[in-house]
Amino acid sequence: MKLSEYLKIGTKMKILRKEKGISQKEMAEILEMIPSAYSNYENHFTDIPVEIMKKFCDTVGCSMSELIGFDVSISEDVHPISLLSDLMLAIMELNKKKLPVSVTFHSDGEKMNVDFQVAQTEYDEILDGLECELEKYREEKIDKKQFQQNIKLLLDRENNYQNNIKKGLREVP
Repeated sequence: MKLSEYLKIGTKMKILRKEKGISQKEMAEILEMIPSAYSNYENHFTDIPVEIMKKFCDTVGCSMSELIGFDVSISEDVHPISLLSDLMLAIMELNKKKLPVSVTFHSDGEKMNVDFQVAQTEYDEILDGLECELEKYREEKIDKKQFQQNIKLLLDRENNYQNNIKKGLREVP
């Protein structure tokens, strides 16, 4: 899964754009792209280049930090995590944003190394499925009707899963 999907950048872009009363077509023109390319950003089909995010932020009047949801300091010589407590706070923030992260510390002589691992979330399977179906459609391995049917099946399976969770069931029948 793409990081932009976890951070819901496309969704945030859509909300901010609508709050400013700008249509997708108008935003695409402002960002000097075709409307379908911009739509792909909002719908998480395509990664969003930083340059586009910056221009979008300038257009709607928000900061990159607001759009991304993290501190994106441009100073390369300042590391946002200088203490263990800073690291713990950063991990807690990632977990609040439904991005579960685990950290492993190991010593290599006098140096402390930190390994990050992102745990799979409950949505990874369905998002991977959606991405796979979209790729099949783009490569013309399936037609539009089959693509729509496959997406409907994936979404129905996800809805059943979520309903079972609400009912306290652990597995989908």
